[in-house]
Amino acid sequence: MVAPAYGRGHYSRSQINAILDTAYSTFFAAKIEGYIKAGYLKDNGEEKGVAPPTIVIHTGNWGTGAFGGNKIMMALLQLIAARMAGIDRMQFHTFSADGTEKYNVAVRMMNDLLPGPQASAKVVRNET
Repeated sequence: MVAPAYGRGHYSRSQINAILDTAYSTFFAAKIEGYIKAGYLKDNGEEKGVAPPTIVIHTGNWGTGAFGGNKIMMALLQLIAARMAGIDRMQFHTFSADGTEKYNVAVRMMNDLLPGPQASAKVVRNET
């Protein structure tokens, strides 16, 4: 997943919707695949009667390097998508102190905009 090319400036509504749709679809597909691999769901979608596994998504600042995407917006859209998809936990790899701060801003925005239960999140700063 990448941000719209040369994402400096404003995002259009269609760009935001496309990013959110992609994040949600990806996260939900990972959840269903995890359920099937753990034996919680059969291939046909029926439950097998065992406890569901904890689904963890590892992600980061999609398209915010060379593409110039907005780190706050990209993190916020992924947080919203994770909630929509029912993801249990997200590990967000920020790669820098700036990335961590922008992620924290997105979390505060998410909590202000959509109060309620959140997927637990762990920030991982992988600096090279």
